[in-house]
Amino acid sequence: GVITPPYPASMAANDICLLVAESENEAISLSVAQGFVEVTNSPQFAGTAATSPANRIAVFWKKTAGGDIAPAIIDVGNHVTGQIHCFFNVTTSGNPWDITAGGNDGAANDTTGVIPGATTATANTLVVLIQGTSNDANSTANCSAWTNTDLAAITERADNTGNTNLGGGHCLATGEKATAGAYATTTVTLSATTYKGAMSIA
Repeated sequence: GVITPPYPASMAANDICLLVAESENEAISLSVAQGFVEVTNSPQFAGTAATSPANRIAVFWKKTAGGDIAPAIIDVGNHVTGQIHCFFNVTTSGNPWDITAGGNDGAANDTTGVIPGATTATANTLVVLIQGTSNDANSTANCSAWTNTDLAAITERADNTGNTNLGGGHCLATGEKATAGAYATTTVTLSATTYKGAMSIA
């Protein structure tokens, strides 16, 4: 059915929040956006819709005012998951990212995720790494071994899947790019074979 992912309890005014939604490669949209708009290069997907192990991720963003009302994601059919991730001390004018990149790991059904890189024009950039998975399990251990030699302090921030119908979810990590320039692809190991959508947002 329709889902309404809540904001983190620590959300405050002028946070930049990312809503990451996942489905079994069925089209994702917001029935009540509450100010969220889709990020450039979203969605990313692979596999046959409503057939395991297909996967789609869609990413939306918003600058908060404080006391914001949570958005609602449509009933896509098989299942949809969603989680809001908020960041503070981000630029609050215009789009908050320097660059985004998306991909589907060459539509490979395996346990190695490859999140595309990009080239930043700004120093001291936080890079958000998002990996979708169609793992049909209630799990918080879907992603491990995040690796990118161009990024410092890679830290996993979220890792959740559910087993509703064909099941799935996403993982999210952050890394730091001190100098402007190119950062290569990030690799991550998944606990289950899956097609996978992925994005990086600097």
